[in-house]
Amino acid sequence: MAGAREAILRLRVGLGLSASLSMRVVAAVLLAGAVDVAAQTIDYDDDNDGLIDVRSLVQLNAIRWDLNGNGAVDNMSDATSYSGAFPTPAANMGCPSACTGYELRQNLDFDTDDDGDVDGDDPNSYANFSPIGGTFTATFRGNGHTISNLTISTTGHVGLFAEVGSAGRVRGVGLISPNVTGNDSTHTYHGALAGRNLGEIIGCYAIDGMVVAAGRGISGGLVGVNRNLVRTSYSTTPVNKTYSGTNSSDGWGGLAGVNVNGGTIQNSYAANSVAGSGVSRGGLTGSSFASTVTGSYWDNTIVSAAGFSVSSSLGKTTTELQMPEQYGSTGIYSTWDDTDGDAWDFGTSTEYPVLKIDGLDPAVQRRPPPPPPSSSPSSSPPPPNEPPMAVGTFADAALEPGERLRVSLAGKFQDPEGERLAYSAETSNAEVAQAGVSEERLWVDGLSPGLATVLVRATDSGGLSAQLSLQVTVGLVLTFAEASAAAPEGGAARLRVT
Repeated sequence: MAGAREAILRLRVGLGLSASLSMRVVAAVLLAGAVDVAAQTIDYDDDNDGLIDVRSLVQLNAIRWDLNGNGAVDNMSDATSYSGAFPTPAANMGCPSACTGYELRQNLDFDTDDDGDVDGDDPNSYANFSPIGGTFTATFRGNGHTISNLTISTTGHVGLFAEVGSAGRVRGVGLISPNVTGNDSTHTYHGALAGRNLGEIIGCYAIDGMVVAAGRGISGGLVGVNRNLVRTSYSTTPVNKTYSGTNSSDGWGGLAGVNVNGGTIQNSYAANSVAGSGVSRGGLTGSSFASTVTGSYWDNTIVSAAGFSVSSSLGKTTTELQMPEQYGSTGIYSTWDDTDGDAWDFGTSTEYPVLKIDGLDPAVQRRPPPPPPSSSPSSSPPPPNEPPMAVGTFADAALEPGERLRVSLAGKFQDPEGERLAYSAETSNAEVAQAGVSEERLWVDGLSPGLATVLVRATDSGGLSAQLSLQVTVGLVLTFAEASAAAPEGGAARLRVT
């Protein structure tokens, strides 16, 4: 700080600053020295809702090291791995108080090279993702985003989450083409979203793909075992059984493998094939005891079996399920929006209902399934995905409180494959300035005096990104050349400090 003190003294002597004004300059210089530290930190909760932002597969994977969602690892041996996914975080990850979980800020796809197959050729992907577990006890909010091509084949409880705990909450996320296989020789649970649910799953779906019981256990299109709440959700992901033999404790269901011990399935449905044999096989759930099913159905045109202790009246034909008028006051869907608002899009007389809760896109859910990957041996694999590059720079800026800066992002970033990039912006000090991107133009709003660093990130569809930064000064303008030019001959230059 010796250099800063010397600069302050020179300002006072050379410009004839008053003691009061020089103190304000001192504060500005000290603040400028401190911003070097602040500029290196990232706010991972830029909407201040207490949920840590997830923008990549690496960050999704890192949730396993913080199952209670407070932004700190559960085991210090995982600290390096976690910080690799969330480098240089702001204090408390940027959460205004305690962090309580995670939220998706964009769609994620495990098929990062877009060849229709998740394998070792996919850069920055996970050819065999390990379920997030033990027990997830925080909030996971999808915000209407999707996770595509999740691929798992392992032992133990299997799903995106191995187990959602009693305090766990999962909401507003869609799984597209999940391929989940449980291959344990012991009794385990398998579902696209969760192996076992002890918490709340609301407004979620799984479409296409496959849930496979390659070993013993309980398998469902969305969850394996439900012991709490599944509401306003559905699955069209087929459930298959490939191991030989039967066991009375195994079960298979279109939405949940079993619904037991206080479990509730409400305002949901399944329209998928369910393989298996025995009494614990059903179109909605393989069995339901000491539990509740209300306003929920399965397509009995696809699966005739009701399951153990499941009313056959909950089975509906494809025609019945594809009747938008059923949303009327006496139809089978009459209660579906009572709890979660305008959550469903009922489509036409040739479409199943799909979700629009929290911004989930009905059009995405009604797209035809992708074709299988080509098996032609003559086709060469596509080149690996390359990350975007920062090819331009930003000039630092000075703003007054209430002033807005706009900067085009054209020429700032480049993608090697020519892919269109998604842009985001965040600031190191949200009290000084706010920032965002609209129509590929960066905007920065000055709020209060101080310094902030704006970080601009460009991300491709595979989750790879590049970033640039600029420093913004708000309410503190030191323009020596202009001040000297404006000063009277022989007089002292004036320094404007607001």
